[in-house]
Amino acid sequence: MSQDAIIVGLDVGTSLTKIAVGKKLREDQSPSIIALGVAPSEGLRRGVVVDIQDVTKSIHLALESASKMIEEDIKHVYVSLNGAHIQSFETSGKVAVSRADGEVTEDDVVRVLSNANPGPSSQNKEIIAIIPKTYILDEESGIKNPIGMNGIRLELEALMLEGNASPIKNLDKCIRSLGLTIEDQEVGILASAKAVLTKKQKDLGVAVIDLGAGTTSIAVYEEGRLMHVAIIPVGAAHITNDIAIGLRTSIEVAEKIKLKYGHALEDDIKNDTKLKVDLSEIHSEEVGVFPISYIVSIIEARLKEIFALVIQE
Repeated sequence: MSQDAIIVGLDVGTSLTKIAVGKKLREDQSPSIIALGVAPSEGLRRGVVVDIQDVTKSIHLALESASKMIEEDIKHVYVSLNGAHIQSFETSGKVAVSRADGEVTEDDVVRVLSNANPGPSSQNKEIIAIIPKTYILDEESGIKNPIGMNGIRLELEALMLEGNASPIKNLDKCIRSLGLTIEDQEVGILASAKAVLTKKQKDLGVAVIDLGAGTTSIAVYEEGRLMHVAIIPVGAAHITNDIAIGLRTSIEVAEKIKLKYGHALEDDIKNDTKLKVDLSEIHSEEVGVFPISYIVSIIEARLKEIFALVIQE
């Protein structure tokens, strides 16, 4: 990345559409975020496009917001992929080392990666990425980078990420209709993991959990390797829905209540059990008074379910 170039990330979530623009302000430093565009998302359900026009409009609004902060035109984007349709599978490949002296080359690594690609599991599926877990050279395992090593047979154990082709193509269509070029795509939880994890954490073993509005994403690392990726079709919007049902109010009011009075655990408010929420103070047309402890019990129940599903994964 040159000092003059900008790099743009696009994340179309169930609740918000976000564009972040990065640029190297100095050659000896990492890129800094110089612009951020955020717009409410419309036309998505659980990370999947259900209305192309609404999603395109959401991206356009976020793009406009980010463009006002910079002088350069945004033409190329890196796209975050989300949605419960994305799954991970174990895969493996095996090739003979091509050079007569047995030295592993970059071409050998490319061939074993290609050999580990079984192709989509069905016609409506698309392979998003094949991520190496470990290389094995002549039965010697635990190799992270075999290039330059000597051996006869190179094997690969990898994690294959696959998603439904239709939602991926529909999102592409929304982006390209705005004149944008897609530089690359990355599963959102893996981008999050790259941003927040240290090498030591990956070596010791760690799970990254991204609790979104429509989905909860999980990435599990051990001994520096990506072991598992999963996206559960339950998220923070389900908490809002539960509150709306429990209080017999609208989604909009329930969201305000969640943000203003919400706690994850009833124990957090054990000294405030008499506190109540009057819905008419939030919206003039709403009626009802509820203890905050009741609202928190609704939130805690749904969060327990979400984290039980995470632990199960």
